[in-house]
Amino acid sequence: MLSVVVGASRGIGLGLAAALAARGEQVIATARGAAPELAATGAEVTPLELLNQASIERFVDRLSATAIDRLVLNAGLLGPRDQDGSQALEVWQDVLMTNTAAPLMLAARLIPRVLAGGLKQIVFISSDNASLELCEGDKPIYRASKAGLNCGMRAIALSYPVPGLSLFAIHPGWVQTDMGGPGATITVAQSVAGMLTVFDRRPPTGSYWNWQGEEMPW
Repeated sequence: MLSVVVGASRGIGLGLAAALAARGEQVIATARGAAPELAATGAEVTPLELLNQASIERFVDRLSATAIDRLVLNAGLLGPRDQDGSQALEVWQDVLMTNTAAPLMLAARLIPRVLAGGLKQIVFISSDNASLELCEGDKPIYRASKAGLNCGMRAIALSYPVPGLSLFAIHPGWVQTDMGGPGATITVAQSVAGMLTVFDRRPPTGSYWNWQGEEMPW
C-alpha cells in the first residue's frame, strides 16, 4: 500500500504521514526543504515546491512509473490573518495557486498513477470555509481558494466515472496548528484519527465530508 502525502513537513500533513506510516503503509511525503520530523516518521521525503513548475515536473516524473494507492493533497496557505479581499494581487495569487491550482493540477497529472493502484483514492484536504452555505463573511481570499478547490475536485471526479475511484474533499476540523492558531478546538492527532476513519470508509467520488464522517453542505 503506497500513500503519497503532498505538504507534510508539519501540522496535519505531518500527522497524516506519521499515522499512515505507523499503519505499515509505504509513504512518500513532500516538503519544500529539510524536514527532520517528517523523515523520522519513516516516510520517504521528496522535495516539492507548489509554486514552482519545474519542481512540480520533477515530482510528477519521479512518480511516472509508480502505482499510487492513495494521494493526499494537503498543502495549504491561509494568507493574511486579517484579510478583507483588498490585498494585492500577489497575495491572492499565492493563496489561489497554492490552495486551488496546484493541488488540482497535481491530481489531474497523477490520476493515471492512482488508477493504476489498488485503492484508487484521492483526498483533497479542504475546509468548512469552502462551504457557501456556511460562509460567515470573513477570510474572502482563503474561502475563495477552498471553494475553488472543491469545485475543481467535483469537476475532476465527474470527468473520471471510474468504478472504484474514491476522490473527495474533507474538512479536517479546526486544528491546533500554525494555521489553526491557539484557539483551535482539536489536536492534530484527533483530526488525523477521524480523517483516517473517513478514508477507510471510501466515500463516494465527488463528495465533501468532515473529519467526523459527516457530509458537508456545499
